[in-house]
Amino acid sequence: MDANTSNLPSSGLTRMQEDAVPPAFPVALRRTRSIRGVTLVELMTVVAIMAILAGVGVPAFQSLIASNRAHTGANDLLYGLSLARAESVRRNTTVRFCLVPDSGQWQVEIPGGAAIGEGALPAGTSVAASALDAMSVPGAACVSYRSDGFAYSANRNPIAAGTITITAGSSSRIVNVRVGALYVG
Repeated sequence: MDANTSNLPSSGLTRMQEDAVPPAFPVALRRTRSIRGVTLVELMTVVAIMAILAGVGVPAFQSLIASNRAHTGANDLLYGLSLARAESVRRNTTVRFCLVPDSGQWQVEIPGGAAIGEGALPAGTSVAASALDAMSVPGAACVSYRSDGFAYSANRNPIAAGTITITAGSSSRIVNVRVGALYVG
Protein backbone atom coordinates (compact mmCIF):
# COMPACT_ATOMS: atom_id res chain seq x y z
CA MET A 1 0.00 0.00 0.00
CA ASP A 2 1.15 3.50 -0.79
CA ALA A 3 1.94 5.79 2.18
CA ASN A 4 -0.45 8.40 0.82
CA THR A 5 -3.36 5.99 0.65
CA SER A 6 -2.87 4.01 3.85
CA ASN A 7 -5.06 6.28 5.96
CA LEU A 8 -7.91 7.52 3.91
CA PRO A 9 -9.73 10.50 5.42
CA SER A 10 -13.49 10.52 5.61
CA SER A 11 -13.76 12.50 2.37
CA GLY A 12 -12.23 9.62 0.43
CA LEU A 13 -9.22 11.68 -0.66
CA THR A 14 -5.61 11.09 0.26
CA ARG A 15 -3.85 13.59 2.50
CA MET A 16 -1.97 15.09 -0.41
CA GLN A 17 -5.15 15.38 -2.44
CA GLU A 18 -7.04 16.88 0.50
CA ASP A 19 -4.29 19.45 1.13
CA ALA A 20 -4.44 20.40 -2.53
CA VAL A 21 -8.16 21.25 -2.36
CA PRO A 22 -8.47 25.05 -2.57
CA PRO A 23 -10.27 26.81 0.30
CA ALA A 24 -13.10 27.93 -2.00
CA PHE A 25 -13.88 24.32 -2.85
CA PRO A 26 -16.98 22.80 -1.23
CA VAL A 27 -16.60 22.23 2.48
CA ALA A 28 -17.65 18.58 2.16
CA LEU A 29 -14.36 17.73 0.45
CA ARG A 30 -12.19 19.33 3.13
CA ARG A 31 -11.71 17.84 6.54
CA THR A 32 -13.48 20.12 9.03
CA ARG A 33 -14.41 19.98 12.63
CA SER A 34 -17.94 20.49 13.69
CA ILE A 35 -18.43 24.12 14.75
CA ARG A 36 -21.34 24.72 17.08
CA GLY A 37 -22.59 28.22 17.81
CA VAL A 38 -24.42 29.64 20.80
CA THR A 39 -28.10 30.23 20.46
CA LEU A 40 -29.76 33.48 21.46
CA VAL A 41 -31.65 31.73 24.27
CA GLU A 42 -28.42 30.37 25.76
CA LEU A 43 -26.77 33.78 25.52
CA MET A 44 -29.71 35.54 27.19
CA THR A 45 -29.74 32.94 29.98
CA VAL A 46 -26.06 33.59 30.74
CA VAL A 47 -26.60 37.37 30.68
CA ALA A 48 -29.56 37.05 33.08
CA ILE A 49 -27.53 34.91 35.52
CA MET A 50 -24.66 37.42 35.41
CA ALA A 51 -27.07 40.29 36.12
CA ILE A 52 -28.47 38.50 39.16
CA LEU A 53 -25.00 37.76 40.51
CA ALA A 54 -23.93 41.37 39.97
CA GLY A 55 -27.05 42.62 41.77
CA VAL A 56 -26.22 40.49 44.78
CA GLY A 57 -22.47 41.19 44.78
CA VAL A 58 -22.33 44.97 44.28
CA PRO A 59 -23.79 45.99 47.69
CA ALA A 60 -21.42 43.63 49.49
CA PHE A 61 -18.51 45.03 47.50
CA GLN A 62 -19.46 48.62 48.38
CA SER A 63 -19.51 47.69 52.05
CA LEU A 64 -16.04 46.16 51.68
CA ILE A 65 -14.72 49.34 50.03
CA ALA A 66 -16.12 51.52 52.84
CA SER A 67 -14.58 49.25 55.46
CA ASN A 68 -11.19 49.36 53.71
CA ARG A 69 -11.32 53.17 53.55
CA ALA A 70 -11.98 53.38 57.29
CA HIS A 71 -9.12 50.94 58.03
CA THR A 72 -6.76 52.82 55.70
CA GLY A 73 -7.65 56.16 57.31
CA ALA A 74 -7.10 54.79 60.82
CA ASN A 75 -3.75 53.29 59.87
CA ASP A 76 -2.69 56.52 58.18
CA LEU A 77 -3.47 58.54 61.32
CA LEU A 78 -1.74 55.96 63.48
CA TYR A 79 1.35 56.33 61.28
CA GLY A 80 1.30 60.14 61.64
CA LEU A 81 0.87 59.97 65.41
CA SER A 82 3.63 57.36 65.72
CA LEU A 83 5.93 59.50 63.57
CA ALA A 84 5.35 62.50 65.84
CA ARG A 85 6.00 60.43 68.94
CA ALA A 86 9.19 58.85 67.58
CA GLU A 87 10.55 62.17 66.30
CA SER A 88 9.92 63.87 69.65
CA VAL A 89 12.04 61.27 71.41
CA ARG A 90 14.71 61.21 68.68
CA ARG A 91 15.05 65.01 68.49
CA ASN A 92 14.57 65.52 72.24
CA THR A 93 12.02 68.25 71.64
CA THR A 94 8.26 68.74 71.35
CA VAL A 95 6.73 67.57 68.07
CA ARG A 96 3.13 68.32 67.18
CA PHE A 97 0.66 66.25 65.14
CA CYS A 98 -2.27 68.30 63.79
CA LEU A 99 -5.33 67.03 61.94
CA VAL A 100 -7.81 69.28 60.15
CA PRO A 101 -11.09 67.34 60.45
CA ASP A 102 -12.85 69.29 57.69
CA SER A 103 -10.32 68.37 55.01
CA GLY A 104 -8.79 65.18 56.44
CA GLN A 105 -5.28 66.64 56.04
CA TRP A 106 -2.71 66.00 58.76
CA GLN A 107 0.79 67.27 59.43
CA VAL A 108 3.65 66.51 61.82
CA GLU A 109 5.73 69.57 62.65
CA ILE A 110 8.67 70.49 64.82
CA PRO A 111 9.02 73.79 66.72
CA GLY A 112 9.26 76.63 64.25
CA GLY A 113 6.58 75.10 62.03
CA ALA A 114 8.75 72.93 59.74
CA ALA A 115 6.76 69.93 58.52
CA ILE A 116 8.46 66.54 58.82
CA GLY A 117 5.47 64.49 57.69
CA GLU A 118 2.06 65.05 56.16
CA GLY A 119 -0.79 63.10 54.69
CA ALA A 120 -4.44 63.00 53.81
CA LEU A 121 -7.22 60.58 54.61
CA PRO A 122 -8.83 58.59 51.78
CA ALA A 123 -11.64 60.24 49.82
CA GLY A 124 -15.09 59.48 51.17
CA THR A 125 -14.07 59.49 54.82
CA SER A 126 -15.13 61.87 57.57
CA VAL A 127 -13.26 62.58 60.80
CA ALA A 128 -14.27 63.61 64.30
CA ALA A 129 -11.80 64.25 67.13
CA SER A 130 -12.48 64.54 70.83
CA ALA A 131 -10.42 65.33 73.94
CA LEU A 132 -7.47 66.59 71.87
CA ASP A 133 -5.84 70.02 71.73
CA ALA A 134 -8.17 72.28 69.71
CA MET A 135 -6.66 75.59 70.90
CA SER A 136 -3.09 75.73 69.56
CA VAL A 137 -4.07 75.59 65.86
CA PRO A 138 -7.50 77.00 64.91
CA GLY A 139 -9.71 74.47 63.11
CA ALA A 140 -7.37 71.56 63.88
CA ALA A 141 -7.15 68.82 66.47
CA CYS A 142 -3.58 68.51 67.69
CA VAL A 143 -1.48 66.24 69.87
CA SER A 144 1.88 67.42 71.19
CA TYR A 145 4.51 64.86 72.06
CA ARG A 146 7.29 65.90 74.40
CA SER A 147 10.73 64.37 74.48
CA ASP A 148 9.49 61.72 76.94
CA GLY A 149 7.19 60.37 74.18
CA PHE A 150 3.97 61.16 76.07
CA ALA A 151 0.99 62.96 74.54
CA TYR A 152 0.03 66.35 75.96
CA SER A 153 -2.63 68.94 75.22
CA ALA A 154 -2.08 72.70 74.81
CA ASN A 155 -2.49 73.35 78.55
CA ARG A 156 0.35 70.87 79.22
CA ASN A 157 -1.90 68.22 80.69
CA PRO A 158 -1.45 64.62 79.59
CA ILE A 159 -4.07 63.39 77.13
CA ALA A 160 -5.85 60.62 79.01
CA ALA A 161 -8.67 59.72 76.62
CA GLY A 162 -8.31 61.36 73.22
CA THR A 163 -10.03 59.78 70.24
CA ILE A 164 -10.15 60.30 66.49
CA THR A 165 -13.08 58.60 64.75
CA ILE A 166 -12.81 57.86 61.02
CA THR A 167 -16.08 57.03 59.25
CA ALA A 168 -16.59 55.77 55.70
CA GLY A 169 -20.11 54.72 54.78
CA SER A 170 -21.38 52.50 57.58
CA SER A 171 -17.87 51.55 58.78
CA SER A 172 -15.92 53.43 61.39
CA ARG A 173 -12.62 53.04 63.22
CA ILE A 174 -11.46 54.81 66.37
CA VAL A 175 -7.83 55.80 66.95
CA ASN A 176 -7.25 56.10 70.69
CA VAL A 177 -4.63 58.56 71.92
CA ARG A 178 -3.51 57.99 75.49
CA VAL A 179 -0.63 59.38 77.54
CA GLY A 180 1.79 56.64 76.54
CA ALA A 181 -0.16 54.59 74.00
CA LEU A 182 -1.70 54.71 70.54
CA TYR A 183 -4.04 52.05 69.25
CA VAL A 184 -6.99 51.46 66.95
CA GLY A 185 -10.03 50.13 68.71
